[in-house]
Amino acid sequence: MKFKLLLFISFTFFIYNCGSKNADLTPEASKSIIKGAPKWYLNTPSKDGYIIVPSSATSQDMQLAVNKATLDAANTLASMIRSEMNALVKRVREETGHEDDSDLLDKFSQVQEQVVATTLEDWKVSKKNIYREKNSKGNNIFRAYVLIEW
Repeated sequence: MKFKLLLFISFTFFIYNCGSKNADLTPEASKSIIKGAPKWYLNTPSKDGYIIVPSSATSQDMQLAVNKATLDAANTLASMIRSEMNALVKRVREETGHEDDSDLLDKFSQVQEQVVATTLEDWKVSKKNIYREKNSKGNNIFRAYVLIEW
């Protein structure tokens, strides 16, 4: 189990560091991109006895876009099945000064961590669409949409 988690983390790190050119992989959110998304991505279908998860990702390389979207969907699926949640909530109140001349500082922060450690078997990519689009700099990138079933 630990080996699979280590392999997953290594693969994620590898995919994250593959882009050495620092290309902009975040195209402008436009109506055409949202309109061009598959209907099954915008409205996830349901199927008795299955968990269905959609995902999308971009890359300069078509296969890497598919791999990133698939890995993201599998990670989402795994987190739906079994995960541990840790949370840290911190609130600090500080008052400085005296009587009417005092100031109250109130800070709030919340951090949540999710640890996913489960084995997934027999899941499959049931749908996949790949589109070429332009990023904010006008360069071509690929956007992959995948739908996995388990």
